[in-house]
Amino acid sequence: MVRAGAQIFFASVRAVLEIFCVGAVGVLGARRGWLDRKTCKTLSTFNGNFFLPALLWVSLSRSVSASALRKLWLLPVTCVAHVTLGLALGLGVVRWAPVKPGFRTVALMSSGFGNSLALPVVVARAIIKNPRIGNLTFTSDDNDRAVLYLSSYVVVLSGLMWTLGPFLFRRRVAAKVSLEGGDGGEMSEQAERDRTLMRQRSFANRTLDFTRTFFNPAIASCVLGVATGMAPPVRDIIFNPGRALSWIGGSAEMLADAAIPSILLVIGASLAYGPDYSLADRKTSLAIVGVRFAIIPFFTIGLYYAFRNVSGIAPDDKTFWLVFLMLGTTPTANNMMLQAQMFHDDDRAGAGVGTLLFWQYLACPVFLTAFVSWYLAMIDR
Repeated sequence: MVRAGAQIFFASVRAVLEIFCVGAVGVLGARRGWLDRKTCKTLSTFNGNFFLPALLWVSLSRSVSASALRKLWLLPVTCVAHVTLGLALGLGVVRWAPVKPGFRTVALMSSGFGNSLALPVVVARAIIKNPRIGNLTFTSDDNDRAVLYLSSYVVVLSGLMWTLGPFLFRRRVAAKVSLEGGDGGEMSEQAERDRTLMRQRSFANRTLDFTRTFFNPAIASCVLGVATGMAPPVRDIIFNPGRALSWIGGSAEMLADAAIPSILLVIGASLAYGPDYSLADRKTSLAIVGVRFAIIPFFTIGLYYAFRNVSGIAPDDKTFWLVFLMLGTTPTANNMMLQAQMFHDDDRAGAGVGTLLFWQYLACPVFLTAFVSWYLAMIDR
């Protein structure tokens, strides 16, 4: 028992250390000027458009099946529960911290939406590389299944994020415009322009904007991966060595191998210069650390014990439950920084999200190691 516990703990430590060693290279690159903001943005864009979609397509194509899809409903339901709880707790953070007025929408969203793809993929792959941890054995097929499980969660999370996010940011702008023009005096020119712009946006335009943001390359690759996996002849001709189109699968696998390192380099570089407290202060940052790394993880553990032994509710697979638990222990989604830059009228909002991420990733080595060790011990039993 002691030996199994030691294996679990050191496997968790190794998984987290791998993440932070690559992230440290990103920090060094930023400090030396090799990874400036423009380079990081370019690398992040390239990752989002090519590396990560390739990883999703390859993994889903090789692992999806009709029987697997029928058993994945628990993850989308859990996603809705996580977001609902996170937003409710975010309201508490906004009032308790108290969050600065210009940052409340960002803080609310940062509490509700976690990093459901990049970090969980990295941690899952680092753990699964161990052939045996305690009584748990892993194979290369577990990597593809982990991505399949994560994708069923990601599709729902992305839909919620890109629906609620723009809505809440536009509501903030509407409230600001109303406040500026509601005192009986003349409205400022900027407020007038904002109100005119909001009136001119038709339902069709808003629908088109949502479609463009929701059906991003990651979501499109998930859909394509499911379609490829559900058509075995197509999958075989692309991914079996020596077949006519195997060069397509081989090229995609090469791109997929670059997804994880590039993500970690960008995260490390973005945290290299420390926090910016102009909008997000320490109290707000630590409150969201508590939401993402204390309350939501224990809520997810409760769900695990409620559903784990219910027959037929989920796949009888250790990898499924590892992913299920890890999805409740993630920092704020990196897309929150993108949304703050896209929809917020204050350039400091993106730096505020960076501050929230700085404190969360600073807490990761302790919290993530402890929780992953606990999760593996729970599944091992």
